[in-house]
Amino acid sequence: MELRRPLSQEIVIELLPSKPFYPPFVDGRDREFSGYGPFVTVLVILRKVGNLQLSYEIFMDAVETHNDFTFFQGQSGLQTAYSLEKDHPGYLIATILTDAASGVQLLDTDPHLNSVAPSYGNLVKEFIIEGDRRGDDKPWVQVVFNPIKIKIIESPHAFLSRIRNQ
Repeated sequence: MELRRPLSQEIVIELLPSKPFYPPFVDGRDREFSGYGPFVTVLVILRKVGNLQLSYEIFMDAVETHNDFTFFQGQSGLQTAYSLEKDHPGYLIATILTDAASGVQLLDTDPHLNSVAPSYGNLVKEFIIEGDRRGDDKPWVQVVFNPIKIKIIESPHAFLSRIRNQ
């Protein structure tokens, strides 16, 4: 006889940092911020995809604050962050219990990497941002996530199979 399993439980998961995301060039005479900004906005949203996966999407824009207003903007598309099947077979993701979004705004006037905490939301621990650099610019962001708390429930199929076998 299988030991009794909880019908639902709250678990904490650790997500790997995102890969760097490079928004595409949109407009401007050149691809150079020239020390004038950029003003960078980043938003990250975590979503439940189906009943077994968590995915995130990164939105970023970087706009030169002077001169020809060089502009980069884009979104990463959904990136799979976690799959429940491997660690908790027979369970489904019911809900995300922590914040599912974080964002930040930053005026980047130097050619160095910026490590910044989110302005809002506790999904993200740290944004690593490169906005302005020497020469042609190619802004990017990498996201380091906080631990994520989710509620999982036993799937109806797993539950029925378990009680039939008892």
